[in-house]
Amino acid sequence: MASKKGIAITAAIAAAIIGSSFLVWLIPQSSTGNFDTPRTDAEVASDVYSRHLDLASSIESDFASWRNETMSSDDMLRRLETAHSDTQQMIRDVQRQTAAEWEQSYDLYEQALDVFGEYLGEIEMAVEGGEGGTQQEIDDLKMQWQDYVDQSVQAMPIAK
Repeated sequence: MASKKGIAITAAIAAAIIGSSFLVWLIPQSSTGNFDTPRTDAEVASDVYSRHLDLASSIESDFASWRNETMSSDDMLRRLETAHSDTQQMIRDVQRQTAAEWEQSYDLYEQALDVFGEYLGEIEMAVEGGEGGTQQEIDDLKMQWQDYVDQSVQAMPIAK
C-alpha cells in the first residue's frame, strides 16, 4: 500500500498540474491587453505603411484579374469587403495618441487611408456595374491617396 507521504505528494503534484492548466486557460481568456511592449510611433507608422501598400498591391492585382475575367465578380466583391475592413483597422491604428512631432504624418496618413477607402468604393462600383475598362476616377483616387502617403512619409520626423 502507498504511504500517506506518497499520497500527499501525488495529490500536490496533481493539484499543481490542474491549477496551472486552469491558469493557462483562464489568463488568455480574461486578458484585455497584450503582453507586447508598447510600439513606438515609428513602428506603428511602418506597420501601417507596409500593410497598406501590400493591400493596395493585392487589390490592384485582383482588379486586373477581374478585368481579365480570371476572377469572378463575387470573389472580387468579397476581396473588396475584406479590404474595406482592413483599411478601417489601419485608420484606427493611425488615430492613436502620438507624439506631437508625429501628428502631421499620422493625420496625412489617415487622409490617405480615407481616400484609399473611396478608391476601393470606386472599384466596387466598377465591379458591380460590370465595367472592366480603365476608369479615370479610380486612377485619380489612386494618385490622390499615393500623394497623401508621400506627404505623410515626408512629414515623418525620421524622414527629415
